[in-house]
Amino acid sequence: MKPDLIRSIVRCRPADPAPLVLKNVQAVRDAQVEFLLPEDGEIWVFVDQFTRDHGHPPELQTTTSHLRSVGQVGAADRMEAVSVGPLKTEGDFFHVLEQVCEERRMRLLEQAMRDVRLIATSGLEVGEGRDKRVLRGAQQAASYAVEAMREVATPTLSSHLSGEILRDADDIVAEYERTERDPRAAFGQWTGIKQMDESLGGARVAELWIHAAYSGHLKTTFALNWAYNQAIWFHDNVLYFSLEMPYRQVRRWIVAMHSFHSKFAEVRTELGIQQEGGINVGLDYKRIRDAQLTPAEKRFLVNHVVPDLKDPENGYGRIIIEVADPDKPDVTVDGLRGRAETIYPKTPFSTIYLDHASLLGVRSKVSTSERLNDALRDCKRFAMQFRRGQGIPLVALFQINREGLKEAHKRKEKGLLPTYELNNLSYASEAERSADVVTTSYLDKEYAERNRALFTCLKSRDNAPFNPFLAQIDWPCRRIGTCFDNPLDDVSTRVDPEQGAEITSALDALIR
Repeated sequence: MKPDLIRSIVRCRPADPAPLVLKNVQAVRDAQVEFLLPEDGEIWVFVDQFTRDHGHPPELQTTTSHLRSVGQVGAADRMEAVSVGPLKTEGDFFHVLEQVCEERRMRLLEQAMRDVRLIATSGLEVGEGRDKRVLRGAQQAASYAVEAMREVATPTLSSHLSGEILRDADDIVAEYERTERDPRAAFGQWTGIKQMDESLGGARVAELWIHAAYSGHLKTTFALNWAYNQAIWFHDNVLYFSLEMPYRQVRRWIVAMHSFHSKFAEVRTELGIQQEGGINVGLDYKRIRDAQLTPAEKRFLVNHVVPDLKDPENGYGRIIIEVADPDKPDVTVDGLRGRAETIYPKTPFSTIYLDHASLLGVRSKVSTSERLNDALRDCKRFAMQFRRGQGIPLVALFQINREGLKEAHKRKEKGLLPTYELNNLSYASEAERSADVVTTSYLDKEYAERNRALFTCLKSRDNAPFNPFLAQIDWPCRRIGTCFDNPLDDVSTRVDPEQGAEITSALDALIR
């Protein structure tokens, strides 16, 4: 077993970022690594159970002390020996993990070839109990080879590409017990908005989540807030395909959002940007863009916001922005998938955002409806087949048509909630079939003046849709947060997103 792998699942030095080490542990768990060295196996058993019990990786002293206390002296010595090596994280660690898993696949392949040769010549006894039988002959050897190759071809961080449910039923028990020990495993990638996350549990691997809205009704704002929450609050890397905004614009947007963070409350108060004890405020995106910040706001941006985003001690994830290739007239799902597959080995990410799906496809060959429906089908396949079946949550933005907006306005005029229907997605009947989740956001002048937007759920394949709710919008910095106003009430009281439901405490409560 490569020492880099064992060294990188324990915090051997105070500078080792706990969130990244925890990701390493989760990756080893997901890959179901086979530890050939007994000492490595003993180390892993302790690390695995410790992280499940405490939610963070153990430190070197904790690990070696435990191993010695239970008589596993060789494992303790092994841990101390590998601890002097460098910590591998993200792409570097996944490269090591892939090498370990490739060695296992080679062993499986060699064993399968030996077994196939035996079946074809003298026969081989397989199975246990009532399933025990002897395979013999070329035809049974070929069938055995096909089944064996499926396990060899299984990606490092995914379940089987195929299988027989009745024979794999024991895996259900193991999967259940893993989730029972580690409730976080039952959740996907959280949005950071309480009502959504409590109901849907976040975007899950291999799922296509479509968020639809009319032009200017917070599609991009919602997606960038989600990406920001994943990176800053949950320390995950994310990939964001921006097909209509340039990189610099997206970067300014993220910086403006971060200026709203509650950790800067005292600094903003000292600089006179917000009142002492008052609600959080952020820097105005437009004034950042136009270089019109006050001297105090500029000091805040230059000396606090930007350095904090860059500080490795914070353990923030990365927000990788990819814009449309200017040399290609059309953007296709296959093109985006190829780019994502290239980026992932260097910087593994947990979620892909596509802003927006209405711009996908080859525009010259088919009608708009055919183009968009084909694109959505391809998006679903992208989510399921990414990394040879490993899968990825894919969040795609989509346009609500004008008729849908008119119908929503009419509902509100009648005293009803201004909700949409699935057929309000422009030219895209496929959304109803391919999407696992469809959410929408609605905005009008009255909501905008109250710093509110209405969110609804039109489809959820695995969970009951959430009830329509209002979210809080801080317009200057484009920050969306949890709000507890009743959408049927006319009277509104401003609730600060960070104070109304602090993201970390609210979502930690979901998994206790």
